[in-house]
Parts: sequence; C-alpha cells; structure tokens
Amino acid sequence: MVFLDSVIYLRNPLRWEREVHQMLGETAEAVMNRSPYTCDPAMSLQGAAALLHEAGTERLFVVDSGTLTGVFSRADLVRARAARDDASWLLVIGRGLG
Repeated sequence: MVFLDSVIYLRNPLRWEREVHQMLGETAEAVMNRSPYTCDPAMSLQGAAALLHEAGTERLFVVDSGTLTGVFSRADLVRARAARDDASWLLVIGRGLG
C-alpha cells in the first residue's frame, strides 16, 4: 500500500516470497512443513484441543515411540465430542477453535 509516497507492507515481504515459492514448488518436499505439531496417542481430547488452538493448526500428527501412527484433526475433535452428546463443551471450546 502506498501512503504519503511511502510503501507500507501489509504483510512481511519475506514471508510472502516464501509462500509464493511454496505454491510454485513441484515436489512435496518443496512445500512441506518441516516442523509439524505432534502429540502422543494417549493425549486427552482436552489437551489435543488446547494444542490445536495454541499452535493455530488444523491437525496434529500422532507419534508413538518415533513412529507416525495417525493424524488428528479439528474435525476429529468435533466429531468425538459431538458423539458424546456434550453440547455444553462444544459451546465453550468452540469459541477457541475458530
């Protein structure tokens, strides 16, 4: 954006350049996240919900003894809690999921 003959970046130009490079990458390695968020299979749903929110991510990779055993997503969290028919939990926690 230009204001009073000065350029004001609304986003970090270095981040923008990295994102464009990722979008144009031709391999999974070129665009993958090298620091994914992980959790233990025994983590509680409440702990997983907190980690998803704090990390600002959509999914956690479930790792057991260094081996990938699954992927846990926000959708999985909502389905698990809805299956328990605990609407009060969804109302309170749902504010943090968006």
